[in-house]
Amino acid sequence: AYRRQRQMCIRDSAKKIEAAAKASDELLAGIGKTEAEAEVKSVGESYVKSDGFSLVKAGQYGARTAVKANTDIHGLGELGTAYDSTRDLGVAQSVGRDDLTIFNWLRPVEIEEAAVKWVEETADEGNFKIVKPGEQKPQLHFGYTAKSAALATAAGWFDSHVSLIRRAPEFAARINERGLRRLRLDQENLLLNGKEATDGFNGLLNTSGIGTVTAASKAEWLDALYDAITQAETLGEYPVDGIVISRADWGVLRKTKDAQGAYLMGNPFAPGLASQTLFEVPVYVSSQLAAGTAVVGSSENATMYLDKQIYVDVTNSDKDKFTKNIVTTRIEQDMLPVFERPGAFVKVTLTGEQ
Repeated sequence: AYRRQRQMCIRDSAKKIEAAAKASDELLAGIGKTEAEAEVKSVGESYVKSDGFSLVKAGQYGARTAVKANTDIHGLGELGTAYDSTRDLGVAQSVGRDDLTIFNWLRPVEIEEAAVKWVEETADEGNFKIVKPGEQKPQLHFGYTAKSAALATAAGWFDSHVSLIRRAPEFAARINERGLRRLRLDQENLLLNGKEATDGFNGLLNTSGIGTVTAASKAEWLDALYDAITQAETLGEYPVDGIVISRADWGVLRKTKDAQGAYLMGNPFAPGLASQTLFEVPVYVSSQLAAGTAVVGSSENATMYLDKQIYVDVTNSDKDKFTKNIVTTRIEQDMLPVFERPGAFVKVTLTGEQ
């Protein structure tokens, strides 16, 4: 027994020594790393550490830079007179803000493919049931339509004064707070309101097969939203986990009072109201949804596909901007929203006083 106990102690000590050695190696590996090799926190920070940005600072046309949202960043391809140099710049976190509601709800999936194939479910037949020995088992038939589509490119550009190039942290903030934030807001708008004829895909509100509920007056808004929850869960077979509503309509509900003048949704100064819910379902207030419309549904029945890379290009050679000390930044990312079970989503029309 003593020998066994001693052997166990030796093994434990060996494991501790091995762990300590590994930790020491990891610590030593981090010593002497340059700033470019250190972990970065955002797309903007990644860009200002890239070779492309170094070219722009030197007055040249910067190489196209692809920021991988969850991996790293590399210079890509030759653009204009730029040369290409590849360098690992660490990890760039996905850009996302708490108020960019649709992205919080549907949880995007990053892919490298240029197109997506999926199955859109339609009506199903049959149910599981108890069977006796030797009895024929019931068949379940899940109707579906096989679909495929290419990702569409969401892109835009904006100008900045060349002085920002000399102040890298400020230029990184401009990329993040103006460029990337606007990209996400506009992608949210496309996800909701996109039209295949102009955008390459249909957003949620233009997808065939989603349910509809209409409130004839303001007094029926809450009833209509509850009816939509019931309809979505019946057809979608998943619990509803989101209500998307415009800021204006959420304000109407939030400010509704009873006969005694008290807010129906509780004291606005009370703690805990930051967690917005209706009928125990989270509410996402979106600036990209028009007043008079709400959406109810289950995120389990939709996927927001995004290119794994966000492309950032910066140049001072656009038209006559070089002589005006202006640099142009272009940002783009491919995207495609897919709704595998459209019936799991319901559009609610909120009519009456706003």
